[in-house]
Amino acid sequence: MTAIKPIFEKIDLDFNFKEYTFHSGINELDDFFYEYSSKFIQYGYSQIYILRNDETPDVMGFFSLSSSTIQWEESLGIEKITRYVPGILLGMFAIDERFQRKKFGSDLIKKVINIALKFSKEVGCRCVFVDSLIISETINFYLNMGFKFVDIPLGKMVIKKLVNNEKIERKTIKMYFDLYKIQK
Repeated sequence: MTAIKPIFEKIDLDFNFKEYTFHSGINELDDFFYEYSSKFIQYGYSQIYILRNDETPDVMGFFSLSSSTIQWEESLGIEKITRYVPGILLGMFAIDERFQRKKFGSDLIKKVINIALKFSKEVGCRCVFVDSLIISETINFYLNMGFKFVDIPLGKMVIKKLVNNEKIERKTIKMYFDLYKIQK
């Protein structure tokens, strides 16, 4: 069995999605990849990055990035200088089912952080934001990668409900990674 040699790249409008295989197991993410990614690139809403196998037409994972802000809240633990905190939105993020739990997700998050750090040297960018799906494994993944809840009490309530298998009315919860902490 040969080792996978992943290639990380930002895709452009010429990328032919139909030539590649990707299935995360979450229809919304798969649909975005195949149906909407090119439009988001075309109209300047986000940039799409992929991790792909160099020997097969497999996309191992992808993410989208765009600029964003969130309203400052005391629970952020960030000094209040302005009403809005500038950052990068990790809009879509998914790993193909065949490559999940093999460290490719954490490798891609590190790529996100590195891109945001480079961007922050040119343009004000304090955090990476994500609207995490409310799935235990997904939230724990982000927490383990150093993300925190924007609204800490809400985050604690969501975790408690997940542990107790209680119904949760919302689909996502906003989380952030503070770039300033690693820039110091």
